Amino acid sequence: MFKYFYGVLVVLFIYIAGSSIYDSMMKIDPKSSRLSCQKEVTTFETIRKPEKIVEAIQILKNGSYKLDSEIRFSKYMKSQLGKYLKIEDVDKMIKDTIGVDQKPNANRLVIDYSVYENDKQDPGKKTKKSKLYAGYIYLNFKMDKKSIYDIQMDYKDLRAKDLKKRIECAIKSFLSAAQAK
Repeated sequence: MFKYFYGVLVVLFIYIAGSSIYDSMMKIDPKSSRLSCQKEVTTFETIRKPEKIVEAIQILKNGSYKLDSEIRFSKYMKSQLGKYLKIEDVDKMIKDTIGVDQKPNANRLVIDYSVYENDKQDPGKKTKKSKLYAGYIYLNFKMDKKSIYDIQMDYKDLRAKDLKKRIECAIKSFLSAAQAK
């Protein structure tokens, strides 16, 4: 009787250990580099609802998306970004990258994004590494007010000249997320 009991325990242990190893291998590391463009700067991405990714990609390709946007300028140092970048410029970069005309009153997929200027005089930033980048862009793709996918990418140019390249990589990353899930 105890032989069977121990046998069942061993099989159960192997199954649980194997499942957790497999699950940990299948999850995307938030600080990932799935695509070559993600390796150029610090990138964090998360697939929050893998079962909704394919649907969200189709909605984007159909133009049923809306942009919810903001730029957050530095508070402790004099903002440089405000001289060179307007929210309309970023909206245009995103729309051009998507390459599909946005349908009027579309809101099935919301791309909630923020462009952050790195405030190098923020007293909370103590390391040299935290002052190496000019800022970052964060894009959060939402359906029914729930996050499906989000990505954050640094940009390095103080005038945000490399921001379009980061946006292109972020959209490419989203469009390829179905293969990553």
